[in-house]
Amino acid sequence: MMSSFWRLVFCGVLVGGAMRHAEAFSLLGPLPDWQTTEIGYNIPFITADLGGPMNLGEEYRWNIPLITYGFDESFLNYFGAKGVEEIEKAIKVFNDLPPFSEIDLSKYPLDTRRVNYRASALYLLDLKSWVMGAMLEVLGLGPAERYVWTLRSRTVIDNIPYYVVMKRNFDPITFEPTAYVNGTLYTYLVLQTYTNPDIWEAVEVEVDPSLPSVSSVSATMTGGGTIFASGYYVNNMPGLFYTGLTRDDVGGLRYIYRKNNVNMETLATNVVAAPRSLKEGNYLIGAESTSPWAAPPGLVYTNVTGTNAAVLQALRTGIDKLNFTRVDFDSYTGFWVPMTNVYVDYYVTNST
Repeated sequence: MMSSFWRLVFCGVLVGGAMRHAEAFSLLGPLPDWQTTEIGYNIPFITADLGGPMNLGEEYRWNIPLITYGFDESFLNYFGAKGVEEIEKAIKVFNDLPPFSEIDLSKYPLDTRRVNYRASALYLLDLKSWVMGAMLEVLGLGPAERYVWTLRSRTVIDNIPYYVVMKRNFDPITFEPTAYVNGTLYTYLVLQTYTNPDIWEAVEVEVDPSLPSVSSVSATMTGGGTIFASGYYVNNMPGLFYTGLTRDDVGGLRYIYRKNNVNMETLATNVVAAPRSLKEGNYLIGAESTSPWAAPPGLVYTNVTGTNAAVLQALRTGIDKLNFTRVDFDSYTGFWVPMTNVYVDYYVTNST
């Protein structure tokens, strides 16, 4: 069943006073040189990690306002119309999010997990829920609970190992590092979690076992990482499903895509300046583009973008609103029907 899920993701979808804030998120980005397998990164699992935990300002994100997705023949043959329906439900969760500059995090719950006991008895996984987790990963969020604590280095001196441990988990209000996720506090143990290859990790443990733990939807993409909290085992049980995103999932997306999060970014290689008289919209013309960051092998994107600005590299604002639209796969030619997006490119400059 799990192997079928990965076939879906990688082939079928394109996819108080001093009140303490007790929420947090982790950011994902390309693995730097120091994030090695020995200290818990890029652990071989069903697939290797898509990325590693980033510091503030190092995150990756989509910088075009419309993202396309679709279903190829292999997905349709395996999952059929019901599978398409579940994916559309997952997409709708993200499309229904308001502009991030308008989001009130208090309206989102800390835990959205539920259990379908009939599905659990049949050992079935919820397609919609797993795709929601995969979408968060592709949008730039790492598994929050896995990276509350993480290793920066491991040095052995006279047969004694020394570790540098850090937090890569941030409060969605203050943006300060924190050991809380969705209201639950975590501590850690440094353990050897694999022997072949030799891997050491800062393994999270909930401080209060009576509280729900490992509740973020992003935690579905924990991969080969290790968490010693009761919620981790709940998350991996058949029949589990999510009713929606949690507060910290939305808080992480809000940080990444809010308008005032200005990052130095380069436009996709196939972006061209559109005629000034051309209205914003979507047009079907022949061109293709690639993912803005490290697409997994075999993942096909059809985003084709146009812009009223010819500045390729600049300080750009977040897109503020996620918009996913479906494109069709032409099984006769074996290509996706391409779509061109015409939009306004916002960037910051000190030029006069």
